[in-house]
Amino acid sequence: MDTKQSDKIAVFDTLYTNNHIQMLKILIPVVGKEFRHNLAIYIKYMEFQYTISLAKSAPHTFNLCAESEKQPVDFFELCDELLPFCSEKEQSMLKNIKNIQGTLKQYKEMESAMKMMKELFPEGMDFGTKTGSGDNESGFSMDMLLNLLSPEQKDLFSMFQNKEE
Repeated sequence: MDTKQSDKIAVFDTLYTNNHIQMLKILIPVVGKEFRHNLAIYIKYMEFQYTISLAKSAPHTFNLCAESEKQPVDFFELCDELLPFCSEKEQSMLKNIKNIQGTLKQYKEMESAMKMMKELFPEGMDFGTKTGSGDNESGFSMDMLLNLLSPEQKDLFSMFQNKEE
């Protein structure tokens, strides 16, 4: 766990506790083994009661930090912060979600690029298919453009072309 993650957890723990609960936490290592579990349960119960009382007295304190700061949440950064706390199965699912989100983001970028291409070439995107070389009168080759794309972008481009037909 990096410092940023532990800071977020510490801030939450500090906001939703009080000095008496903190004092009880300090006592856990010095009480007898048979009493530790009961004390831990009691501490969690007190934290729960304290949190409920805070929610009743000041319901607006539970607003999300991103809402109060009016900053957009970076989905990929959030996933990376959650990964260390996940089981292997959860990590795999989170990575898959990140990959899907990344693919959707690329698709949206490709979609906007295709809209721009349609504006630049309103007569159509059929560049040089009438000649065998792939070049049209302007010397522009669609193959040249496709060679600039990554394999994932090429796949998205072909999906987008199929969508347009």
